[in-house]
Amino acid sequence: MEAFKEPFGTEGRWSYFSEFGIIWEVMQNPLLQILCLVAIEKPASTNSDDIYDDKVKMLKCISKVQVSNVVLSRYMENLTEEGEATRGYLEEDARVPHGSTTDTFATFMFSVGNERWDGLPFILCCGRALN
Repeated sequence: MEAFKEPFGTEGRWSYFSEFGIIWEVMQNPLLQILCLVAIEKPASTNSDDIYDDKVKMLKCISKVQVSNVVLSRYMENLTEEGEATRGYLEEDARVPHGSTTDTFATFMFSVGNERWDGLPFILCCGRALN
């Protein structure tokens, strides 16, 4: 399981965040890069081309993510006032569009269909305001 957890909300970056959400901000690049480095076979060398080639091979082995293996959510107001984030995403800034459905939390479970990882689930998880 690869996880990216932030204890604070969007911290005034709502305009960027509302356009892209957590999947684009964190899941699609930083977490996938970490996944690649963890799951690739030993490259032929430390040459960047060899590492790149093995990352691509591993990414091609990822199964299609099933909707039943996805959790998407958005942080809500924290009434206990514990932790750094106390306001929900929609309350964080008056300019956040009313009724926004931007996700601030995502979990994906999938498999990597190669000999080394066959049958082992991989879970990528990221979120903001996770107190």
